[in-house]
Amino acid sequence: MKKKIAAALIAVPLLAALIVISFPYLKAEYLTAKYGSQFEDEYVQTHMLDYADYCKVLDCDGSYAKVVYIEKGVCTNTLEFEYRGGDWVMTRWDTIWSSSGSADSLMWPLYF
Repeated sequence: MKKKIAAALIAVPLLAALIVISFPYLKAEYLTAKYGSQFEDEYVQTHMLDYADYCKVLDCDGSYAKVVYIEKGVCTNTLEFEYRGGDWVMTRWDTIWSSSGSADSLMWPLYF
């Protein structure tokens, strides 16, 4: 009986920690499944990014969205959008990682 209690005392905090750590990833996957098609080609608003292998929607509430665009081996960018007049308009652009260098004052993963 004491072994079961000890195991439960170890398992419950580990499970809680796993849920807390997994939440941002699950949220991004859910938001990407729900809104991802709206943002697949919005990176062209930068007029500098030519291609993205894929994007992940990190946050979206209908009037604001934060999306990460990944071009494998080349760069990773986060773009923020506002919904204005029926269109998503880019309001901010940050490069997180680039094969030609790195960005300062950014923290990854983005949810911390």
